[in-house]
Amino acid sequence: MRCWLTLCVVLSPLVAAAQASFSLSEAREKMLQTHPLLASVNALAAAARSDAVETGLWTNPQLNVSYANAWRSSYAPVGLFNASLSQFLELSGTPSARARAGALLAAASEADVAGIRLELSLLLAEAALRYEAARQRVLVQRARTVQLAEVVRIIKERFAAGAAPQYDADRIGIEFGGAEADLGDAEADLLRARGALRAAIGPAASTLPGELEFDLQAQEKLPALEQLLEVLHRDRPDVKGWLARAEASEAQIDAARKAVFPGVGIAVGTQYGQSAMQLDLNVGFSVPLPVINRGQGAIPAARARAESSRAVLASVLGPAEQLLAGVRDEVQRRRATLAGYQARSLTSSDSMLREARLTYESGKSSVLEFADAYSAWADARMHLVTLAQDTRQAEIDLSRLVGRSFAEGRTP
Repeated sequence: MRCWLTLCVVLSPLVAAAQASFSLSEAREKMLQTHPLLASVNALAAAARSDAVETGLWTNPQLNVSYANAWRSSYAPVGLFNASLSQFLELSGTPSARARAGALLAAASEADVAGIRLELSLLLAEAALRYEAARQRVLVQRARTVQLAEVVRIIKERFAAGAAPQYDADRIGIEFGGAEADLGDAEADLLRARGALRAAIGPAASTLPGELEFDLQAQEKLPALEQLLEVLHRDRPDVKGWLARAEASEAQIDAARKAVFPGVGIAVGTQYGQSAMQLDLNVGFSVPLPVINRGQGAIPAARARAESSRAVLASVLGPAEQLLAGVRDEVQRRRATLAGYQARSLTSSDSMLREARLTYESGKSSVLEFADAYSAWADARMHLVTLAQDTRQAEIDLSRLVGRSFAEGRTP
């Protein structure tokens, strides 16, 4: 889609000049590659994966070696050597239960990474939206200033020829001064928006050439409400994360129960030198007795964490499900309003300018009506920019609600 506003305004040479540019998708790729927050959560996800491996391992076997030699010859002359190898056998399946809980916590960390990626992408889209809206407002104000400069010239010529009073020249001068001030204000907003965009991109912003190309009116097909609900349950990162945490807490309940009687310890050893030429072989085992610690703390704690995670999940899903239909309807309504306003107002405001100029030059209208026509022309286009910005912002809000972007920026 061609840039809709440039068809309606008089572009300055600086705006019309060809220059290097980049798309929102290119900016997002750079941002995802270099943003320090993503580096941090990726490292935490890697740590969670390693923790999952660690929690699933058995304890290491233990080798014990000792040597004794009596002051007197009750032992063999070589002394007493004692060596044993012991291993605790996790027969109850506690390591596998811990590993399952760890894997689910790692999945929750991966969901956190996806959530940060999505939120950074949406924040970037919002910054791009504000930047493009500010740029379009500059174009409108610049076009208004150029047009009013031409009006000033016309009125000055008429005044010099005695066909217009001094009041007309003064009045249009005030209007032109206001237009210049509005242009300066719009350019200041654009500078702030450009800085915010670069900040949203992150460290790699300086590697992107020129300025962003962003179609303020690009619209993607809006999925049906049932599809959006499915995406919400399946793809929204925080929903996936809390679901994984709830399942991990339930796996921890199982691990806590199994840890009450985790297994038995087996030891195999040998001794040499108890008496002359004596070699002994011994086998032993140990059993933990769940007399003091019967899981009366760990099991309820794991159960409470599971209930907490389920409650958080419900607090996320419930409002999102209730809000989803309203936000989708909002997007549709804003799209319809934008299309209707664009179809009705732009053509009318263009013809109004031509009529205002003809009626003023023929003496059928005053300078106030002439100046008002240019103000109305600019107001119509500024209002169109606001409507387009609000529509795209609603699309971004819908993307944030369901957990997947439906408002990608596309170049003209």
